[in-house]
Amino acid sequence: MLRRYLTVGVCAKSVEVDTDGETVRDVVIHGGCRGQARALPALLRGMRLDEAIARLRGVQCRNGTSCADQLGRALEQERDAARKAGELGQLLNREA
Repeated sequence: MLRRYLTVGVCAKSVEVDTDGETVRDVVIHGGCRGQARALPALLRGMRLDEAIARLRGVQCRNGTSCADQLGRALEQERDAARKAGELGQLLNREA
């Protein structure tokens, strides 16, 4: 399921990401450069989240960020949410 993240300080208005908690399934970039909106999803599909985040976070274009950095932040939130959900599931299984 694609989850939308609003971007701040970049040309793209938002990014949508779909992951399984460990791997990028799909990315949609709304607004910004058309080439980047097509290239980034093609490059990231199937990539492990940790690798994608490491490659994207910190890339700067303007305002101390970039569309790639904002996408990395969104993927980071997805990864962290999946990890928390996994930890909660393990805790609940122990209590059962």
